[in-house]
Amino acid sequence: MRQLYAFFLIFLSLSVRGQLREFYVTQREPDGNLVVQANWDFPDNALVFVYSDLEGLEFRSSLGGINRQYYNQRASRYELLVTPQKQILFVAAYGFIEERVALINPAPKAVLLYQVEERKGQDMVAVYFRIYPPDAIMMVDEAPTAINQTVKVPSRTVRLQLIREGYYEVDEMISISADQVNYEFSMEMIANDTEEVMESSEEKTPTSTLPLAIQHLERDMVFVKGGKFMRGCTAEQLGLCLPEEKPAHRVLLNDFFMGKYEVTVAQFAVFIEATGYQTDADRFGGSSVWTGETWKKSPGINWMYSAAGKKRAEDEFDHPVVHVSWNDAVAFCKWLSDLTEKNYRLPTEAEWEYAARGGQAANATRYAGGGDLQVVAWYKSNSGMQTQQVGRKEANELGIYDLSGNVWEWCADWYGKYAAGEIHDPQGARSGTYRILRGGSWLSLPKRCRVSNRDYNKPQSRGGDSGFRVVLQ
Repeated sequence: MRQLYAFFLIFLSLSVRGQLREFYVTQREPDGNLVVQANWDFPDNALVFVYSDLEGLEFRSSLGGINRQYYNQRASRYELLVTPQKQILFVAAYGFIEERVALINPAPKAVLLYQVEERKGQDMVAVYFRIYPPDAIMMVDEAPTAINQTVKVPSRTVRLQLIREGYYEVDEMISISADQVNYEFSMEMIANDTEEVMESSEEKTPTSTLPLAIQHLERDMVFVKGGKFMRGCTAEQLGLCLPEEKPAHRVLLNDFFMGKYEVTVAQFAVFIEATGYQTDADRFGGSSVWTGETWKKSPGINWMYSAAGKKRAEDEFDHPVVHVSWNDAVAFCKWLSDLTEKNYRLPTEAEWEYAARGGQAANATRYAGGGDLQVVAWYKSNSGMQTQQVGRKEANELGIYDLSGNVWEWCADWYGKYAAGEIHDPQGARSGTYRILRGGSWLSLPKRCRVSNRDYNKPQSRGGDSGFRVVLQ
């Protein structure tokens, strides 16, 4: 009876103009009579039930969209299919002060039960938390809270916690008020062998004088131990290979460092501001945007815009930069090399595939990080048809993110056909018309996100689905 009364109060608060209340999601004990609908299109996902008498609740995940959502009116519950990995579940309703969230970490085919409850409202303020690394978990007064986007939090002193494996935990009290709407925190990485290799490099310069976004890029270079691997159409590709992926052949590579994330809008913005560089989109009539049905060349579109041609908001600065050509990516690498006095460049196609397969730690896999594309990549079925914040899916064996999906990544090589036989540190064709792109994008079908799949385009080409990451020799 008390629970029904609470639900009545929530419903009443929605119907009375100006009477705003909060709600939050709490875990519910499993119902012994629970009937699970398992015959959906994503059989390996987790099933989340959220019990509420309120129709019209909106749900999303920190990993992106919800894979499937249905309101079961008879049972008074929302039935959601979500990717089986740690994430924050956001719930919103018209008339409430703020979104409330739950931190969940479901296993494949798990069933999680929650219910919507009410609590007393309080003064809230909209603020923006810019957090590094971008895949950290943030808690405000022990409630999971979104990072790198605008959120509403209590206007008072709150406890802020940042948690991320491999970094020292942040736990401090901060004062929230309308006078300060932007907050920035950078977690300190726990030293490890790879970091010591970076620190011992004679080329390394102090990063304290570099812009913060570039400090993050430098800190996020992952050591890749060289070795041998089979490149191209290997057995686990299960007959999906295209002719340009053949023949499979053995490649030997030296050590290198690769960016943990694709280059972001924020990092590219530092380059533009420092140099005044004009991208190919700026000089040659814009870039191609996705209309929902096709690609359309649009004047005035450049790196500051989304795939759909909308000006990027600040909470999208942690997305990979798009609308950049191969020429633009090379110019960024040259500037970064001059700034840091190191040798940054685009990866060769061989380096890219070796890293995507996991380097020496590789298991035979179709995608970068595993065989379940839902878990490791943003692609056509789960991206919401747009880029997503870097580092939100699972990393591969090397700790590198988004090598499958999110955006196509430019590589250094000219496109050329593969040759049989072992080769050491291949650099691609000596000349050509097209440069290599790898990895697939937010718009790609699964077969295009495979580690062996190859694409190519002209060096001046650009669009809303292509970006890049850097390597350090």
